[in-house]
Amino acid sequence: MTGLEVVVVAGAAALFFAVRGPARSVVARFGPRFGITGERLARVSGAFEHRGQAMIAIGRATPGLRTITVLATALSGVPARRAVPLLVLGGSVFIQLHLVLGFFLGPLAESAFKHAEAPALAVIAALVVAGVTFWLIRRGRRAGAHAWTEATCPACLLLHLVPTGAERAQSE
Repeated sequence: MTGLEVVVVAGAAALFFAVRGPARSVVARFGPRFGITGERLARVSGAFEHRGQAMIAIGRATPGLRTITVLATALSGVPARRAVPLLVLGGSVFIQLHLVLGFFLGPLAESAFKHAEAPALAVIAALVVAGVTFWLIRRGRRAGAHAWTEATCPACLLLHLVPTGAERAQSE
């Protein structure tokens, strides 16, 4: 358990100081392409300053918000001496909760995964086929989907097999 806490402290601190320091220019340059504008950063910084420290710890403990919380905190005006302990607290809650859930629900989850292995693989295969099909059609719209759909039309394929007059003359 101590090892997990060391990872939480090191990970949160490393990400925070990387974004606060050298990565800040990368975020400033490429952030607007992903919706991270100066206005949004100012709003987040204001929210962290006015609504309190609980937002930082709760955000770090919430799946799906963990990394973005560190990024937003590092890019805000919250001092490191206040932010890093809150990020560590939230990360610690997240890790400890998963440790407890794994202890109590681990055997049940393992048995459920063993029973669902074949159906899960079938669903994954169907999703992969659907995704590839969607990608090909989508890509084809931009690069000649009409030709791709015409080439796979069964009637077109059959017509292609019927020799033309010139082809018959060459074969004789």
